[in-house]
Amino acid sequence: MRMIYSIHTMGRVLVLLALVIVSSCTDSTERIVEKTLVLDKNSNVEADTNLAIVDSLYAGIARGDSALVVHLFHSEGRLLGSDPEEDWNLQGIQAYMSERSAKKGAPARIEVVERRVTIRNAYMLVTDRLRISTVSFPFRCITLVDTDEQGRKIHMSEFSALIRNDDLGTLDSLLNQRNGSPVR
Repeated sequence: MRMIYSIHTMGRVLVLLALVIVSSCTDSTERIVEKTLVLDKNSNVEADTNLAIVDSLYAGIARGDSALVVHLFHSEGRLLGSDPEEDWNLQGIQAYMSERSAKKGAPARIEVVERRVTIRNAYMLVTDRLRISTVSFPFRCITLVDTDEQGRKIHMSEFSALIRNDDLGTLDSLLNQRNGSPVR
C-alpha cells in the first residue's frame, strides 16, 4: 500500500524544518552540535530523558490526561492533526482532550514502530511512525522539543495518518470487514 502525505501536512513539516534551521543560525559564533539517531522499537534508548517528554505525550494522549499533555507543551505550543482545522493552542488542547475523555472508550495503546531523532543544540526533532490500537492505519508524529527558560517543552507536535483523510473511513471499514470485526 502506498502512503500518501497531504500537501497541508508536508507544508507544516517544511515550515517546522525552516524554523529549526533559521533559529539555529541566529548566532553565527555558536558551535552547532548535531546528532541523528534512527531507532527501532527494540532500541534501549527509550529511557533517555530527552525522549521521555515525547513518550509522556503519547501516554497522556492515550489515557486522555489533559493536564499532563498541556503541562508538556510550551506556553505557545501547538498540537496539529491531519486536517487543517486540527490546530490547537493550549486552550484548544485542553478542550480537545476533555472531549476525547468524555467518550469513555478503552484507552488507546500507542506503540512507536520507528523513531528518528535529530538533536541540534537546544532543539530536538523526533519523527515517529506509530501504531495506535484504536485505528487500523499507521500514523506519523513529528515533535519539536526545545529547552529554554520554561525548561524542556514541546513547541509543536503534529500527528498525521499515513493516508489521505478522504480515504480514512473507507479504508477503516474495509479493514474491519476483512478482519471480521464490526464496523465502527
